[in-house]
Amino acid sequence: MRAIAVYSRYPRAFADSLPAPVKPGRIAVFVPTWDESAVIADMLRSTIKRWGDADYRIFVGFYTNDPLTEAAIGQVDDPRIEAVLVDDKGPTTKADCLNRLYDALVAAECRGIMYQMHQAAGVWQSERVTRWCSARLQCERSL
Repeated sequence: MRAIAVYSRYPRAFADSLPAPVKPGRIAVFVPTWDESAVIADMLRSTIKRWGDADYRIFVGFYTNDPLTEAAIGQVDDPRIEAVLVDDKGPTTKADCLNRLYDALVAAECRGIMYQMHQAAGVWQSERVTRWCSARLQCERSL
């Protein structure tokens, strides 16, 4: 149905065909964690290295009863990493942790940014950031 209703009138769009942004906006990334002490510090360091000086903030949620993950997050000294305490004992639902991360985003007064959920054990590709920034710029131009 989509092929008839949409693609018969508009060409298909692919992220890799978007132009690079002139000035990309800040990106916020939400990383909900539970018992991730073995991987979270390495993931955060890897992300910082891959993204370089990009304008982003990573909100990492952890629970009061997960001190090892809290300590692992604390090992990464970068002002773009914001550790967010979830007051409940974990694990709760991922959605609950994400809601707390969103509250932290609002409290930090980060306006007009986009966010992406990411698994603690994952590896970020720098091309993703460029594509997201391009997509955001395209969206702003169409408003």
